[in-house]
Amino acid sequence: MYRESGDLFIGRFEKGKAEGPGIYIFKNGSYYDGEFKDNSAETTKGTYYSDEIEYTGGFKNNTFHGHGVEKGKKHEFDGTYSNGKKVEGTFKWDTVPNNDSYEYIYEGKFDNESKFNGKGRLHEIKGVFEGEFQNGEKHGKGTYKYNSGIRYVGDYVRNLKEGEGTIYNEDDTIAYSGQWKSGLPNGKGYVIDDDGNRVESDWRDGVDIKLMEEN
Repeated sequence: MYRESGDLFIGRFEKGKAEGPGIYIFKNGSYYDGEFKDNSAETTKGTYYSDEIEYTGGFKNNTFHGHGVEKGKKHEFDGTYSNGKKVEGTFKWDTVPNNDSYEYIYEGKFDNESKFNGKGRLHEIKGVFEGEFQNGEKHGKGTYKYNSGIRYVGDYVRNLKEGEGTIYNEDDTIAYSGQWKSGLPNGKGYVIDDDGNRVESDWRDGVDIKLMEEN
């Protein structure tokens, strides 16, 4: 049955409303294939397809709801939705379309705008961050394990190391521990020298100020 909008519905009606299995094809070519209840898409396993994404999973009130898998040209999400918003799951994406493997993988929770939020794990090209997120960014306490074996444990503010934090070498010895700002050592901190002694100093933008003055 064609609608005034130009969309096409194939299925069963009850009292003038779509009910049961059916297919709704939009005039732009995208479509929904699944169950209808009281004229709305509602099922635990339906399919939505468009030029941008392909989704298989739950629907409620014409939106993604419950568990589902969404695939696009440069991303994939497997997790739970509530009223069309991502709640928790695994989100994979690329900066280049049709890559053989994904460059980034996030596992965790999302806020009402589908941004990373709360505790989660982010796999990036240079390493893995595990900790707190806010508004889609690393924010709060966390640990970053670099592919080289170096590890940072401490505070983040809007994706940058800021607050108190410690850098560990591959052998788990301390490379630097202290205050950070804008991703660099700033303020009071210390290093461990070759003899195992703790050497305290003041830092500015990643540079040991006392060492500069001595030289």
